[in-house]
Amino acid sequence: MSYINRFELIKAIMNGVHLNQSQLISTVDRKKVLNKIYKNEPELQDIGKFHITDNPIEEENWSKIPRKDKGKILKLNSKLKKSINLDKVIIELTNYKAKYQNVPTIYNYLTIAYHNANQTKKYYESLIETVEKFPNYLFGKISLSEYFQDSAMKSLALKKNVLCNLSVKSTT
Repeated sequence: MSYINRFELIKAIMNGVHLNQSQLISTVDRKKVLNKIYKNEPELQDIGKFHITDNPIEEENWSKIPRKDKGKILKLNSKLKKSINLDKVIIELTNYKAKYQNVPTIYNYLTIAYHNANQTKKYYESLIETVEKFPNYLFGKISLSEYFQDSAMKSLALKKNVLCNLSVKSTT
């Protein structure tokens, strides 16, 4: 599994170092992580029995959606992951959101679609709406936290860039 190492990103910004994306990609070796857990935390021996998936959690309201609509929603999700026809995906997800108003997964997918389509205002509004409507929905909380973290990082990067530019100007 690959992910952006945010610690390295923060460190690079703080130090004024320019990194390309490949330098920030970290890889998680599941086997090494589990072996370390088993060695250091023997009471967690069963932790390796989990399965990582990007399918929605079978929560009560999701399970009530007809199989045909679930399939269509999942296809929309795969399109938004690839950023294919985002305007159409947003329209269709908005329709499903109106049809299935108590399914947080649809709100989450719509939020991701707004993000991928660079519709920043709608992205933020959708994050807030999701957290307000589903206060116990973990993915809504995580997405909103990431939004605030990314906003703080952009602000920090902007400040750092301004400070770097000022120091360059003052030395010339």
